[in-house]
Amino acid sequence: NVRTYSAKLASTSTWNPRPWANFKTSLGADYTNVEGNGVNANGVTLPPGASTVAAAATRNASDSTDRAVKTLGYYVQEQLGLRDRLFLTVALRTDQNSAFGFNFQKVVYPKVQASWIASDETFFPRYSWLNQFRLRSSYGASGVQPGATSALVTFTAASVSIPARSPTATGGIDTPSLIAQQPGLPNLKPETSTEFESGFDTQVLNNRVHMEYTYYDKRTKDALISVPIAPSGAPAQLTVLENVGKLRAWGHEVQVNIQANESRNFAADVTLNGSHF
Repeated sequence: NVRTYSAKLASTSTWNPRPWANFKTSLGADYTNVEGNGVNANGVTLPPGASTVAAAATRNASDSTDRAVKTLGYYVQEQLGLRDRLFLTVALRTDQNSAFGFNFQKVVYPKVQASWIASDETFFPRYSWLNQFRLRSSYGASGVQPGATSALVTFTAASVSIPARSPTATGGIDTPSLIAQQPGLPNLKPETSTEFESGFDTQVLNNRVHMEYTYYDKRTKDALISVPIAPSGAPAQLTVLENVGKLRAWGHEVQVNIQANESRNFAADVTLNGSHF
């Protein structure tokens, strides 16, 4: 069984303090709750004609641990347009998640974007083959939450043989008990990635050729990695999930779209992609 509950609240307002300036403000919050559990039953050695687990000679059943992941987020965003050629966006989001460690309460993700149609400026050189030239750049952050129970102290049910108190006893008494399964990580936090992008878009030859170029640099910190534990320490488990990793990826991307032919009954486009990372 998997159950998902979600709620979202958003509000957006726009205003024009000047004819050449436009502001758009957005506020919102969203909540998600994903719950799941399951039961498995199996049987071995079925008699002729039997088709149910209950009819099997040997039966076994198990159930999975109930899991629930809850996320509550708030965000605010401001967009600014100047003279229909310069566009700016600034945003901030904060998330709280039930999978975070007890000592980590929330994470903040910023976002900044800028786009400028330079070819619309009066000082930009004019060429008959160039229709539009746009510069753009952006920076943003996002995250990956840990597993639903990775930060919790967990136990598993087991039977333990406890020696009898009688001096003449030779065996032990099997007693239901709990055995440590997961040590718990109170400082566990999400894996956070930040990315910077910059590039340009251009349209040439009467808008028949469109080209995009992008340089990106993505960095991940506090990456969630299973760290081994020495067996000599008698740990509850031999690996534990911790925020110890760092990653970086960067490269270039180019895309060219060519409108090869356009007529009343037939049209053909050609798209070329290239990347280096």
